[in-house]
Amino acid sequence: MVQQQVGNKLANFASTPTPLKLISKPTPVPSKLISKSTTPSKLISKSIVPDCKGFGKLGLTSVIIPSMGRPERLLNCIKGLYATTLEHTIECVVVIDKDTESVDILDGWPTTVIFNKERKGAIACWNMGLVASKGEYVVFAADDLSWGDKWLTNSLFRLQNDLDGYGMVGFNDTHYKNGFATHYLASRCFIKHVFGGRIAFSSIFEFYGNDSVANNLAILAGRRYWCEECDVKHEHYIHKERRMDKLDRENNKKAKSDGQAHRRWLSRGAKIEWESLI
Repeated sequence: MVQQQVGNKLANFASTPTPLKLISKPTPVPSKLISKSTTPSKLISKSIVPDCKGFGKLGLTSVIIPSMGRPERLLNCIKGLYATTLEHTIECVVVIDKDTESVDILDGWPTTVIFNKERKGAIACWNMGLVASKGEYVVFAADDLSWGDKWLTNSLFRLQNDLDGYGMVGFNDTHYKNGFATHYLASRCFIKHVFGGRIAFSSIFEFYGNDSVANNLAILAGRRYWCEECDVKHEHYIHKERRMDKLDRENNKKAKSDGQAHRRWLSRGAKIEWESLI
């Protein structure tokens, strides 16, 4: 994992924060990742923002959640999502893999549900959600997240005030205090130009590592902000906050090979090796 951080970590606050200048210099990225011959697309200077008109519905945040076989956990996630975003306009896109029970449990909730009759896997589901979503901003989410108070308010504030509305704001999942973000918010325009038009990367991984690639590419672009006050807890079994379930056991078998695949991708220069979907 590349765990460097752009910007400093700021203290928690209860009310809307006032703009603060970043007081630490960006952590250097290894030279093999920033040479002109190996950068993904072009290395985008933090001072340059492309024309992002037409990239999503203005002011709308799309939250993308893949799920399979976790109806109760999914419902708790959805309830928390809406309870913590009352002052915002959001769309929740849930992509369910061959699991009718999870479809039924969302009846009555204002969600866009995509149901796969055949199993496609989480990577495909994340990208299907991206394609179906309409928001100017996109949240890379999961069904085992617990949403903290004002997480979206704080994320949008940092995106606008520290990244000029163009970049990735990493959430504080309460486990990685070194700046690594397992989940995040990013502008759709940034996903198109810097992430290569995807939020999950089947050309590299089977399951794990999508968060690592997003962190890598955003750091290379000089447009990642790890947000300490953006609390979105990842209730993962590796942190002993819940029991390992059937899906965890299945995905855990892919961890070693996906880690190796990530290292190979970095060694190839962290290039965009996939077609854009948006």
